[in-house]
Amino acid sequence: MKLFALVMNILETSIICLALYNHFHLNKKEIMLFFTLIFTVLTISLFSVSVNNFSIILVIGIMIIGLYFFKKVNKLENIIFCIFIIITDILCNFVALYFISYFFAKSIASIGNDTNVLMIASIASKLFFFIAILLFLEIKFYFDNTLEFKKWWIISIVFAMLVLILCILGEGLIFNKITDKHIIFTIIALIIIFFMIVMIYYRIQEENKELVRILVENERRKYTEKNYQIITRLSDEINESEHRMMYILMQIKSLIHKKDYQKANTVISDYIDNINKFSVFINTKNPYFDFIMNRKFNEIYSKGIICKTNIFVSNGYGLENEDLTTIICLILEFLCSLKDADKVIDIDIQQEKKLLICIFSRLRYSKDSDVIVLPEKFYNIVKKYDIIYLIKEIDNILQIKFIWNEEII
Repeated sequence: MKLFALVMNILETSIICLALYNHFHLNKKEIMLFFTLIFTVLTISLFSVSVNNFSIILVIGIMIIGLYFFKKVNKLENIIFCIFIIITDILCNFVALYFISYFFAKSIASIGNDTNVLMIASIASKLFFFIAILLFLEIKFYFDNTLEFKKWWIISIVFAMLVLILCILGEGLIFNKITDKHIIFTIIALIIIFFMIVMIYYRIQEENKELVRILVENERRKYTEKNYQIITRLSDEINESEHRMMYILMQIKSLIHKKDYQKANTVISDYIDNINKFSVFINTKNPYFDFIMNRKFNEIYSKGIICKTNIFVSNGYGLENEDLTTIICLILEFLCSLKDADKVIDIDIQQEKKLLICIFSRLRYSKDSDVIVLPEKFYNIVKKYDIIYLIKEIDNILQIKFIWNEEII
């Protein structure tokens, strides 16, 4: 029986880890750590009454602490999800017990005395648990994660009450202090509460959708207005430059007449640099990305460095992620800080199914790409999204490339 219990623990732990893996997008190392810890607690609870009494709390604690450690939990909603998994597990146990007791015409309290029936009930409970988790993972995409903190507290209290009811019910079953009628009533009540929670969740979502839409629209309007100001300023500078053109041409003509070719060449170079300055402005139809990038380009130009852009993205595709703009800015700042780099930085963004970002700068002398270290924040973002990147130096040109997948946006 102990061996069978261990197999059931493996199945139960696997289903819990399946829910965590899909909901929080954990990697293999993280999910293996969760599996080991949860399985250990469930296994020890088989041999220790004291641990068994607190196994539910321990498993929930492992999930919450582990997710916090892996920086996956930043909302009360995620903590509630961990509690939801355990509630679903316990509820499936009770449903299986009642189903098997009805099928074999036995009382729920007497099932524990029949090893074969208890094994069937255990298998049924894990099957119900697996189906419930699959159904949840299937429908979760229909809901947004935009609830306010105060509203999540309301739902968390309901979930805490559910856990308490289930624990009391479980203790009553063990000590045979409740009748089958009480169990039926409790199960029905729990199912009703469960659907009430779903309805509350849905209604709160509907209430928040309009608020979120307004906030997003306000943000978009803000960045669009700032971009318009940038465009207006650049347009004024271009008009002013055109008015100065006649003066510059006359100055060049005078310098050539005086055979001061070096000074004439300097005047021409300065004017070309000013023209290049206007060509850097980008407009991807994504106000946030355009504003952040244009502001960074202006900052770079103030240091005497020219940015050349080649961006082909349809309708601002996938550019609203703050980490994307951060990682591009970090690379640009790094290239600007290189003392042996040229005063020209090229940035190329191409869209296919994914975004391919390539930023490169010419070096005055060869540099071993293995010793090039970008800011720590760059590697943190790379690790966060499992970004594929390449840092390479070819023919004195330092290239930094990375792929931004639409699925992580």
